[in-house]
Amino acid sequence: MSTKRTSANQGLEMIMLDSISELVKTVKDRDEVEISERLYFQMLECLPPVDMGSNYFIFQEGDGDRILFEKKCGSHFATMLGGVILNRDFSIGIRFSREHLKSGFKIVHIFRTDYDSGIVDPGLHTDKCFQCVSEMADFINDAI
Repeated sequence: MSTKRTSANQGLEMIMLDSISELVKTVKDRDEVEISERLYFQMLECLPPVDMGSNYFIFQEGDGDRILFEKKCGSHFATMLGGVILNRDFSIGIRFSREHLKSGFKIVHIFRTDYDSGIVDPGLHTDKCFQCVSEMADFINDAI
């Protein structure tokens, strides 16, 4: 269950996430989300981290979403680094990533989920930088 609190830095209402389902829904459309300490350690204990340091770890299951978990100033945060999304009818997939924590997302690879149906339309490839994953999903759904 999420809890709301006011940020001391900006006077904005922030939501602290406390469940995996809330994290999955939220992390793709925000630059950084605050999470509870309990969720931080729950994700750390799920699988061995892809990378780990004294105040962070990177979680990724197989080819799935790559998420950075950090401890900063006594709080815990999650940031999407990359992953895969599918279009509305699940026929085309996009692998995406970001070069830096504050940069937008770029499409790394576009592929068909049905390998017998040929090559993906080259018009779908772009160098555009997307601010959030849902913006990228809209692009691919509108292009088809």
